[in-house]
Amino acid sequence: MAQALRGRPPGRLETVDDTVLGLLGAALEAAREEPGMLSEDIYRVLRDAIVNGEIPERSHLSQNPLADALGVSRTPLRDALLRLAQDGLIASVGGRGYQVVPVEMTEVAEIYDVRHRLVEWALQLVHGRITPNDLWEARLIHQEMINPEHLGATRYFDLNRRFHRAFIRSGPNRTLILAIDHLWDLPTSQRMFVRYNADPGAVTKMIHEHEEILEAAERGDHDRLTALVLAHISDAAVDTTAFVSRGGHAQASASGPEAPG
Repeated sequence: MAQALRGRPPGRLETVDDTVLGLLGAALEAAREEPGMLSEDIYRVLRDAIVNGEIPERSHLSQNPLADALGVSRTPLRDALLRLAQDGLIASVGGRGYQVVPVEMTEVAEIYDVRHRLVEWALQLVHGRITPNDLWEARLIHQEMINPEHLGATRYFDLNRRFHRAFIRSGPNRTLILAIDHLWDLPTSQRMFVRYNADPGAVTKMIHEHEEILEAAERGDHDRLTALVLAHISDAAVDTTAFVSRGGHAQASASGPEAPG
């Protein structure tokens, strides 16, 4: 059973904008061009819209209007909503459907803390193991990330993930790599990334730090590489938590992350 929102029952629920519903319907129609289960397609469309900020925090998701807007029956929609609730992205509001759960500051801090510790260990183990192919892939990814205005938010998140993974993927402990992958897979990780890049200047700062990380790796300066990666994670944690605590909200544009300010 889906977990209910804590605290007092909500009063007036914020409905999803008709324009957003139209975009969701178009996204689902596009997803249906590929073979797959309808409930899976609905789940992915709604999940991407929530993590990218297209459906804002505390938005009300009611089954009947949502099913009508998407042109689907209630059963696959209900299955998709239950999965979103299990992910912690939405929560039941007492028989009135679901509400998009805000990003919790405690979870943000926990994810960054765990990531910092695991990546530090992974970098220790990969010393002397980073290959020319690893560096070549990281350089290609970095070149693509330099022009964020041509990339969607989901694509930019994936590139950032692959950039960081390139420096640890040749490590000997595969379970450790999988654990770090799992952190990236958490819905809150992508929601955090979108918020981080909504802050003016954050994209420019990230690209600059990535260049320093890559240059250190290409020189074979592993101590410098480690210091830069860990400082990069710590800085992102500070910037993201500060932005969210100020009441910052992500709103991903169709063209990609917000351009540097």
